[in-house]
Amino acid sequence: MTEHPTTEQHTAEPEVLDRLTDILHRRFDVPLNLLIPSTVFAALELDSLAVEEFNMMVAEDFGHELWDNYNPETTLAQAAEAVARGLRL
Repeated sequence: MTEHPTTEQHTAEPEVLDRLTDILHRRFDVPLNLLIPSTVFAALELDSLAVEEFNMMVAEDFGHELWDNYNPETTLAQAAEAVARGLRL
């Protein structure tokens, strides 16, 4: 059975995406032109320490980490959806 997001979850995604891109831009100096929903994390060229710090910042802001196991092919949109739903990737 396919799970469909509630209206609250669906409308929260753009806000979550905005917050994730804000963190990536302000804290890790990722250029804004790279921060679009289809961008994969590999394209952001974050080192392993930056990835872990980003994961911890997500946990502080949203109450849970984004990754159990970092996948550099995760898109920003997938990350935002997971965070909005309270899921870890």
